[in-house]
Amino acid sequence: MSEDAEEEEEVLEDDDEQLPLAEELPEGEPAPAKSGRMKLIAIVAVAVLVVGAAAAGLLLGGVFGGGEDGSKTAELTLPAPPILYELPEMLVDLKTGRCRSSFLKVQAVVELSEDFVPRLEEARVYILDRLQTFIRQHERIQLVGKAGTELLREGFTRIVNQAIEPDKVANVLFPRIILQ
Repeated sequence: MSEDAEEEEEVLEDDDEQLPLAEELPEGEPAPAKSGRMKLIAIVAVAVLVVGAAAAGLLLGGVFGGGEDGSKTAELTLPAPPILYELPEMLVDLKTGRCRSSFLKVQAVVELSEDFVPRLEEARVYILDRLQTFIRQHERIQLVGKAGTELLREGFTRIVNQAIEPDKVANVLFPRIILQ
């Protein structure tokens, strides 16, 4: 082994030695010093606490800009809470290759911010026309089950978002869907 490895091994062995407990020491002898690592960790921990406390005191005390003269306040404006806007119930015939048509009766509720309602009402006729056209392009089998509901939800969301762009709806809900 090299000399460095032997010295390192000796240092490691010294660190592993157990220190005697205070009860085991004779009365007149002082307790042995802690290892160098423990002292270093303690010093670093105290330094971090002191620096952190000083920085917090300076920030809260207004040294780093927060004084009363020329202070700037930031105003946070939160969006209006979402509301539910009910679209009228629609009865739409579906695409078929047969004589007898299938029908879909659906009522949609759009969840959006109250600020976006005027834009939605302005585009309401356009939205209803696009929704009926979207539904008529599908066959009954495509709209059955959970997959069909998700297809409707994605299509309705896309159509309404296009109509009220750049605003966006949060969700489209279906309180009533009847597929006949």
